Amino acid sequence: MCLWQGILKWFKRDAGTLVDPAVQQGCQDAFDEGERLFKDKLVAAALTRYAAAAELMPVKTDLGGRARLQKAICLDSLGQNKEAYAVYCQIERHPSNDVAKQAKRMIFGFRAMDNLKAHTMSYSVTKGAYDKYFNSLSGDWNAAYVSSEEDVTESNKVIFLAAAIMLSPLLLLAIKILVDR
Repeated sequence: MCLWQGILKWFKRDAGTLVDPAVQQGCQDAFDEGERLFKDKLVAAALTRYAAAAELMPVKTDLGGRARLQKAICLDSLGQNKEAYAVYCQIERHPSNDVAKQAKRMIFGFRAMDNLKAHTMSYSVTKGAYDKYFNSLSGDWNAAYVSSEEDVTESNKVIFLAAAIMLSPLLLLAIKILVDR
């Protein structure tokens, strides 16, 4: 073994990136299983596999960083925002650019959500809010939305108001020309 290989091995050991190949393979298997479960929309099951992979590998390794990133995404998807934010902060300065960039993006989203006070907003829709649009459809799926007399009257008022606003400068110009003669 040459001097440089020895120095590199010593550096990797001290940096925490030297991992036993059997442990790395077990982590890769757990990560791949998590990917499969996540694609099958089994987020809770994928979370356990990503957490297992994250426990096996040091944070500074590429696989360890990706496992923690996916774990945080699963936590976020399951509504465990505080835990997800903590994991994102843990990998924000990861040596892998892809992992660090994605973590920073997610942290930015969390901070923006706090700045905009999004947790105080409600996105729920009251029952029946869109019924007038869907009830007008008959059993025939080729039916089109037919507006009611009230909708036509309201749209005519809006058109008249817009025309009056647009034509008022011309009226004022005509009055000025007539007065100046």
